[in-house]
Amino acid sequence: MGDFRQRIEPLMSFWLRHYYQWRYPNLTIEPGVRIAGKIKLSGSVRVRIAAGTRLRKHSHFFGEGVVNIGRDCLINGCSVGCYRRIDVGDECLIADCYMIDSDFHNSEPHLRHAPLLAKNIRPIRIERNVWLASGSRVLKGVTIGENSVVGLGAVIRRPVPANVVVIGNPEQIVKRFTPAERERAIEELHA
Repeated sequence: MGDFRQRIEPLMSFWLRHYYQWRYPNLTIEPGVRIAGKIKLSGSVRVRIAAGTRLRKHSHFFGEGVVNIGRDCLINGCSVGCYRRIDVGDECLIADCYMIDSDFHNSEPHLRHAPLLAKNIRPIRIERNVWLASGSRVLKGVTIGENSVVGLGAVIRRPVPANVVVIGNPEQIVKRFTPAERERAIEELHA
């Protein structure tokens, strides 16, 4: 079964890439993207997915901003609400998490039904090789540094430095990856 899937997936991805780009004119999928799930766009959001990325499960992009997903990522059923800009770096693992760069509504009682104010929208940046675990939430204005891990169900509302593991709500750093640990992991990988 695995061999069959490896042979048929590139062909199915080719057809699905063309179907989704026809279905959603605001969606750009570079050649070489593997699609084994569903993609849904709502609103006027513009989404660009770079080559080598794999899409699994059901991913939903909504809003009116711009989402850029880097090369060689794994997108596994996330929801992305973008009203300005969300950038995901290369080689990221994005599980069934939730990213939103706005508050959806103004918090002031007299403005709650008014159009969203610009102060309530701030872009999100996910740097290279970040892992967002299942159920995590990334809120407006956050940058997550390269090689970091966001744990299961964590709610990220402040910037996360590079090379750390964060968990919880509120988020807290529970581990830092040292250069020696990274080198050891690379050596084990290639052994």
